[in-house]
Amino acid sequence: MKVYRDGHRFEQVEVQLVRLDRLARDGAAMALLVELGELEQGILDATHPTADGWSELERDLRLTSLTAGAAFVADWSGRSASFNLTHARRLIGALRAHELPALVAVKPPEGYVHYALDPGGYAAAARAYVAAVGPRQARRSVVVGVRSIGTSLSAVVAATVGSERSLTIRPRGEAGERHVVADRDLCSLLVDWTTARDVLVVDEGPGATGETFAAVAGWLRSLGVPHDRIVLFPSRGWGLEFAPVERRHWFEAARKFPPPNGDGLAVRAAARLGLGELVDISAGQWRAAVPGAASAPAGVGHERRKYLALDAGGHRVMLRFAGMGRWGAASFERLTALAAAGAGPEPIGCADGFLAYRWVDGRPVSRSVVSRAVSLPMSARLIFLPIESPPDSTLAAGRPAGSRSSSGRSADGTGSPAEAARAAASPDGVAQRRGIASRTGPSDRGCSPSAYQPARADFHLAIAEYLSRRIGLFQTGQPVDLAPLHSMLVENAPEALGADPPGLAKIVALLERLPEREAVVSDARLQPWEWLRTATGYVKTDAVDHGDGVRLPGPTDPAWDLAAAAVEYQPPESTVSCLVERCASALRQSERDLAAATALYRPIYAAAALGDVTLAAREAADHEDRRRFEHESRRYATALADALHRFA
Repeated sequence: MKVYRDGHRFEQVEVQLVRLDRLARDGAAMALLVELGELEQGILDATHPTADGWSELERDLRLTSLTAGAAFVADWSGRSASFNLTHARRLIGALRAHELPALVAVKPPEGYVHYALDPGGYAAAARAYVAAVGPRQARRSVVVGVRSIGTSLSAVVAATVGSERSLTIRPRGEAGERHVVADRDLCSLLVDWTTARDVLVVDEGPGATGETFAAVAGWLRSLGVPHDRIVLFPSRGWGLEFAPVERRHWFEAARKFPPPNGDGLAVRAAARLGLGELVDISAGQWRAAVPGAASAPAGVGHERRKYLALDAGGHRVMLRFAGMGRWGAASFERLTALAAAGAGPEPIGCADGFLAYRWVDGRPVSRSVVSRAVSLPMSARLIFLPIESPPDSTLAAGRPAGSRSSSGRSADGTGSPAEAARAAASPDGVAQRRGIASRTGPSDRGCSPSAYQPARADFHLAIAEYLSRRIGLFQTGQPVDLAPLHSMLVENAPEALGADPPGLAKIVALLERLPEREAVVSDARLQPWEWLRTATGYVKTDAVDHGDGVRLPGPTDPAWDLAAAAVEYQPPESTVSCLVERCASALRQSERDLAAATALYRPIYAAAALGDVTLAAREAADHEDRRRFEHESRRYATALADALHRFA
């Protein structure tokens, strides 16, 4: 079943060069490292679509990334990075002398976006290598980064060992047939460089198969590099559970320097945010910290890193990884916007890819509670008024502050939801208008005040109020990409229900004729256990990044979350109609169009959710988690069949 999406995005190179210069100017060493690595990957993949090569462009890109790597290592080590950052600005500007593509496809580096991969850990691993072989031999080494994420990770390793002999390559081919293709110039360069030198191969992984590392090592051996001169820098020293036996033996015997175990990245983030000792609640451990959560399912292998901490006043804080560079910044903007709209907890700050926000005390909602929830009567539609709505709030008019029209412009003229969110959450904005005391947070980014209150006591009312506040906040200005959803549906539905399930052909035809609609970053996580029941109402948690994560749907139709609510909670159709009416008003869209889209997305959501829990059940090491996910899988299969049957 299909679960993951191709999250690549297209970037204008000139816009990115301007952004990189600004990051270097502002001293954002980690963001510069991550985003320069993305641009290097995008340019090289665009200029070398079939085989890697070497020219002055590759050389200058590499030198720029190595300088960013040196800036990061200096900052990570507690030294001034100003010299390297200034040099990086010059090199970034000099890249314009080359004939650069106008537009490049950038692949999200999953380790930075989702798995809290710490480039500082690679600096520590490189230091261990220097200690093992000596500084002189380390400086003579050749550093090969494996694109995508290996662009920036190899820059860190090269900067730490002191080598300027570095390049990146991308293994090509389908899974099971990965190999390196390089032109004569690049191969000749490697032969010249590698005589009597170690070659350090840098990537995350090795993953379940170790195929990428094996492909690069095989290529190096074909160029005459002895196997004992090949040194691996993986993100961990174990894995390869699906690899052939001989590859597992090769990896076990290979020279390798993985990052040290530990929570160094989170500890640095906590220190920058003024938080105390951390308690790791990742990988399902949060169930022990949340009353009533013991029976909630947890996909422990795919959860983001998360910690429980205390601030200086002794209040509990959630510290959760959301992505480095632009990814974490975007998540923090969404967190801030939700708080300003009265639909999320109080943000404290962000640092090193982690978000900090107030801990919410409560118990997860169970499906048994949902089944007892009071249905939303038609007469209740007029009571959806924002909590503590300021007199001038556009929420009262049905459009959340900071939302965009179909043109992508903000309703208040700020031009983007990010700018609107910052304005709405500033101490001179929503805090003063609502009479909420302004606070100064421990981060230099500031601490956004919160307008947050738990939603109404009835669960269906809570869902409707949350979605109506959220639905217009995170419009992207881009059309919905239906292709990955179509591909997922036509694969997942027959696999679950058999060939040609009734209604599938009609859904596919309707999907292909669906008018172009603007995508939003949806919540994409509306299962019952993602809600907490507090002393005064229901609270939605985990709401900032699943809608733009590594799994489907990605930025999608606003109807996605409405369809999700309909599938998850099976409310009466009158309740769904009220939800659609309220959200259509918030979006200033046709209620009829949103209702049609919601109906169409019900089977699509069910198919995506089914794929997600089916994968989780297969990967679950714990018997109880496997049983829970298998139960959810059966439930979603039934929901998928029912949703398709509506169109049969």
